[in-house]
Amino acid sequence: KKSSIEQALEKFKITQFFSETFGEILAHPGKPDPYLFEHEILPSRPSHHRSDFLMVGDTVVDIQFAKNCGIDVAWAEYGYGDIPKDLLNSITFHLHTPMDLVNELNKKTS
Repeated sequence: KKSSIEQALEKFKITQFFSETFGEILAHPGKPDPYLFEHEILPSRPSHHRSDFLMVGDTVVDIQFAKNCGIDVAWAEYGYGDIPKDLLNSITFHLHTPMDLVNELNKKTS
């Protein structure tokens, strides 16, 4: 069965931009604790730097997670959460629609 993350990527036709996705693992601390990133994600990509990663999220916890991990964050305004204005300067990309993510990723890869 596909995860909700995989289903969303397929729905918005952006699967090709992701080599792997990670969701919460109950055995590990949840976001915004950087444990998952530090102990699962980074070790799975030893040739990558933090600047190669992008957290796409729609809540304050997602933004805090990215900050705690030292990685870029795209805030999906169209998602579930709302963020305080003082956090807006913490985000790398402000996404108003799913296509905004596609456009930003296309800019990075071209």
